[in-house]
Amino acid sequence: MTHFLVLYPLNEREQLSKQIIRLYYSYYFMIDGDYGIFAQIAQPDGKCFIRDLNGKPIVRTRPLPDNVFLQLHDDGDIRKTRNNVWEKEMVYAYAEEFKKIKTSEKTSPKNRAILAYLRELDSDIPVILDWH
Repeated sequence: MTHFLVLYPLNEREQLSKQIIRLYYSYYFMIDGDYGIFAQIAQPDGKCFIRDLNGKPIVRTRPLPDNVFLQLHDDGDIRKTRNNVWEKEMVYAYAEEFKKIKTSEKTSPKNRAILAYLRELDSDIPVILDWH
């Protein structure tokens, strides 16, 4: 199974208090033969998001606030949801968490560029994670 992770950085922390968060801008972490980044991202319970990966998750994620729904723009369609394509609830992490991720020589240039961008965001910016 091929995995990728869609990241939606919000503009400000206060957006988490809204009932509907419109998500327009996204960045895709692709596996590209390197599972290292994915093994470092935890579910809210602390376990690795992808069950088959052996690694110590260090990026802490949190569940969405109960009253929040996400408005996604997929291929021209708009959908309101809290769940990813596997019907699991989406989560978020603060930008500061992505500064903890370690890369290896296998990390693709694209994934390095996305990490560089996330590391430049203000530490308290929420980033929604949408696993595929």
